[in-house]
This record gives sequence, C-alpha cells and structure tokens, in this order.
Amino acid sequence: GFVDVTPLRVKCRGPFPVVTNALLREFREFHKSFIYVTFVDENGSLCIENSRNEKWKLILTRIRSSLKHGIEVFGKRYAFVTFARDRRSIDAFSRSAWFLDEECELNVREVVDWMRYDGDKEEMQRNVREYVEKMVSLVSDSVETIGLNEIEYEVIGDEMRMANECGEISVECATELSQRLKLRSVASAFKVKF
Repeated sequence: GFVDVTPLRVKCRGPFPVVTNALLREFREFHKSFIYVTFVDENGSLCIENSRNEKWKLILTRIRSSLKHGIEVFGKRYAFVTFARDRRSIDAFSRSAWFLDEECELNVREVVDWMRYDGDKEEMQRNVREYVEKMVSLVSDSVETIGLNEIEYEVIGDEMRMANECGEISVECATELSQRLKLRSVASAFKVKF
C-alpha cells in the first residue's frame, strides 16, 4: 500500500499501477506486508527542507518518531525498513521509506540482512555514496514491460546485490521495448531489473 503520513494523520493513497522492485521481488510472498510511506504536510505537499519552517519541523519530528517507533495504519503496526526514492520529488532520498508489518513472519532484520553489502567492507567504506545508491536501487520502482525466458538472458555474478544491471540487448528486443513504452524511436539503453 501507499500511505502519506502527516504530523497529525495517516492517509492511504492510490490506487496506482502495479510496480515492483528488487525488495518486493525477493520477498514476494510477503509483498502485502510492506507499505510505502511518504511524509508530507497536512495538505499532502512535500515541504522544502528549511530549519526555520514550522511545517518542516513538525514533519521532521513525525519522521524521527516513525523511524524509531514505527507507525500504525488501520490498527496494524509497521516498522521502518529503509529509505526510498521519493515518487513525487527529484531528491534522491527525500521523505519516503518502506515499512514492514510487525506481525509478518518476515522481520526487518532479515530484510536488512538481505540488503546489506556482502563484499569487501573496506571498499564499501571508501565509497559510501555508491553503496547507499545501490541499497536504494533495491527499492527503486520498476514496471514489467517484457518477460524473458531463462535461455534468453545470462546473469553475470557480482559481489554486491545490484537491482539495476546492464548488458547487451538485441535490436529486436530493443524495438519491442521501445514500442511498448510508446517511444518515438528505438532507445539506445534500457535499465534491466530481475
């Protein structure tokens, strides 16, 4: 579900087209236990970050409380999992996050462990920004355009879990994708997610 959290209320949003991401694909049997939360003002607007703005101070207080204690939506408690790219803003991390139903068989620690970097910790510490971007890419939206059979692609291993892969694509596949996306010409690059 999609939820707006204001300083005073919790409001459900939608319906929206079905979107997915690496997190929801990995834990597909629990996908209904996750909610996408955006922190907004009482009018549903994203506030400009400004320490002198009273609205922003109220929202920031609500964000901090929600991250620490979770939120309640229709009688269910949800715990913070990770920040997300905001669907309504160009800011990288903005005011959105994914939360998980606290009564779900899956727990937040299991999700965070799956998202965690599995490679060289020193390398991660040298390039924290890249690591954070890869973590956020795990919860970046995608919409399925075409499906591929296992014999139609090859997965090349990587010690980091990356949701946005790259590789070569056939002209036929690029043409089909461009048509489905209603592009005027065949695109030269696509973001591929499994």
